[in-house]
Amino acid sequence: MKRWQKIAVAAAGTVLVLAAIFYVLAKVLITPERVRAVVVPAAEKALHRKVDLGRIEVQPFTGIVLERLTVHGLGGAPPFVAADRVVLRYRLWPLLVLKVVVDEARLERPRIRVVREAGGRFNFSDLAGPPAEAPAKAAAPEKGGGAPPIRLLVSRVSVTGGDVAFEDRAVAGKAPFRFHVAELSVEAEDITLAGSFPFRLSARVNGAPLTAEGRVSPAAGRVSAAVRLKGLDVTAFAPYYAAALPGRLRAARLDLDLTADAGAETAASRGRVRVHGLDLDLAALPEAPIRGAALTLDYDVNADLATGALVLGKNRLDANGIAVEVSGTVRDLAGTPRLDLTAALPALDLRAALKALPPALAAPAAGLDPSGTVSARVHLAGPADRPLALAGDGNVTFTGVRVSAGGLRPGLDGALRLEGDRVHSRGLALDLEKAGRAALDLEASGIFGRPVTARLDVTADRLDLDPLLGGAGAAAAPAQAPEPARKPAAAPAGEVGPFDIPATARGTVRVAEARLKGLAVTDFRLRWRLKKNVLTVEELAGRAAGGAFRGTAAVDLGRRGLAWQARLALDRIQAEPVTAALLPAARGTVFGTLTLDARLSGRGTRPEAVRRSLSGTGTVRLADGRLTGTGLVQGLADFVGIEDLRVLHFRKADGRFTVKDGKVRLDARLGGGDVRLAPKGTVGLDGTLDLALGARLSPKLAARLDRKGGVTRYLADAEGWTLLPLRVRGTADRPRFALDAKAVKRQVKERAKGEIRKRVLEEIFKEKDGEKRQPDGARQRPEERLLDDALKGILGN
Repeated sequence: MKRWQKIAVAAAGTVLVLAAIFYVLAKVLITPERVRAVVVPAAEKALHRKVDLGRIEVQPFTGIVLERLTVHGLGGAPPFVAADRVVLRYRLWPLLVLKVVVDEARLERPRIRVVREAGGRFNFSDLAGPPAEAPAKAAAPEKGGGAPPIRLLVSRVSVTGGDVAFEDRAVAGKAPFRFHVAELSVEAEDITLAGSFPFRLSARVNGAPLTAEGRVSPAAGRVSAAVRLKGLDVTAFAPYYAAALPGRLRAARLDLDLTADAGAETAASRGRVRVHGLDLDLAALPEAPIRGAALTLDYDVNADLATGALVLGKNRLDANGIAVEVSGTVRDLAGTPRLDLTAALPALDLRAALKALPPALAAPAAGLDPSGTVSARVHLAGPADRPLALAGDGNVTFTGVRVSAGGLRPGLDGALRLEGDRVHSRGLALDLEKAGRAALDLEASGIFGRPVTARLDVTADRLDLDPLLGGAGAAAAPAQAPEPARKPAAAPAGEVGPFDIPATARGTVRVAEARLKGLAVTDFRLRWRLKKNVLTVEELAGRAAGGAFRGTAAVDLGRRGLAWQARLALDRIQAEPVTAALLPAARGTVFGTLTLDARLSGRGTRPEAVRRSLSGTGTVRLADGRLTGTGLVQGLADFVGIEDLRVLHFRKADGRFTVKDGKVRLDARLGGGDVRLAPKGTVGLDGTLDLALGARLSPKLAARLDRKGGVTRYLADAEGWTLLPLRVRGTADRPRFALDAKAVKRQVKERAKGEIRKRVLEEIFKEKDGEKRQPDGARQRPEERLLDDALKGILGN
């Protein structure tokens, strides 16, 4: 036999001898009774519970099999742990020195029952303290001639096919809350108390796959792990968070991908938490439910448990594309936390942000089509129990922010600077496209309290108001049928207000030149103030059409319908450019130098409310005036039949007016070379007319009206002007003229009485030759008085 063959035979023989020795030693040293005597007392001492074992099988080369392991609950409660099999593996070499060392334990198909009682105590809470129940006395190990005891030096533990049922009786509800962990698998190897050892875990939590892999350092009291969870239905855990939600959660799935490292004094974690498929009905906005939303948190957190400090690295929360970043520190976690954080909104795309909102919530702004970006950064410092005092400094930057409004896309660029409770603008500008560009100077203080104090100044070199006002200069709509007069009433439903604005503000608007429908307004100035919900225009002034205007106003925002009052004064403004700009349909109809002083008050923003509530008084004057082309002027010319009346010239016209009950009560005088008018009556705010025109024609025009003078001579006054007592009704667009019969009768009587008196006196009381006539203003003679009394009796008063 060759040498190598001899060696192989010797090695094989040695192995067989060792196997036989190991088999004999295992049968002698490891018996079911000795295993039961070691395992049961050790388990009962560690778990403080009675432990039962079924059949124990010792397999010399594969290990010890414990069947039907049961760890009973306390006080007759259902079992805490039950397992089909526990497999203990032992080392072979220690058998040679008559020692049994178990270094691996495997738990197969364990069923674990975890219960939290109504008081918050778990069914395993006693494991951290003294035994709650004395376990049954364990059988004593065999003495005298018995084999050495079995040593449990477990270096590898595994669990397969585990199942954990969790029952929470502390959560409010008619029945305990339950959830289920299935397919639990745990592995730990190279277990040591002095160093660290790895572990792996996998399971399904309510069907969602969960994995964890890391290391445990018992001596250092430290655990580190990487955890992953996919698609956990969080609605099943609603009892834990429902009260904190702003509505009802209908659907949501949770994903985790994170690492954590925790010890006795420090802890750290970083990773991603994602909630997707989020369906939430908001209690405050039931018409705007959230559907299919996604929230993603990328976080980096370090905690110093000894000092109670939390260090936040770069943490980013993304809500459907709207991201917020937070970093910094939080101290004194055990007391009142003190924050030192930086929060940032990085380049928010407004168009994308609008798409991220619930459709019903975004609908009102959809027509604005916002674009551009807004970015913000703010430093938060101070105690957490004073949130309004946390803001330190920061800024908000607007880049190309634009919206669609009135056919334009005005834009905002610039920044707002935050300093404590103060904010002020930096290079803030409003781009109105064709209309021009305005600089905004904003400053506010006390922004986290009440009231806020603010100031806003707007300046512009040039503004074109036509693109801004759009159809403001369009022709007025035809007058509607007159409405019955009504007494002022409370603002109707649909009116705006009341507003409670917790702010005191003031500001100015200055425009070097503004244009409206060709009308140039220069040196425009507006000074305003807001206090206690009253907006006051302290100054409104400027120059236009060769003259100047000024005014004041006050609007009570705290009342529904916004009660307001105003005063407006026009000083020698050319009427035609103003009329052409404000009333294009009346272009070329009113000329002259206009002076106006009006005081008006009212309530409401809707036209019908304004008509009912408007009241006021004023005076108006038109110098070197000319009226042409209006329905009133043309109607007069048509009614009288004199073409020269189609253009009325006045050296001056002045009058007073009162506004009340939806009507303007007018009393005016218009004096010209050929026509004099004295309109008196009402002009409705709806365009209706009821005027006594009081027209007088010059002798030249009267001659055209009545060439023989047979009629007009009875309507002529002392100066030879012919009175045309006309009534005007209808509307301003379609006036209806008629003679005022009462005024005609009165004038004819007066004229006839004068004529008769004159002739009688001439015929009866001719002065004698050489008799001196009485001077003018002399006392009426008796015979004249008797004549006047007789005429009154004949013609009436």
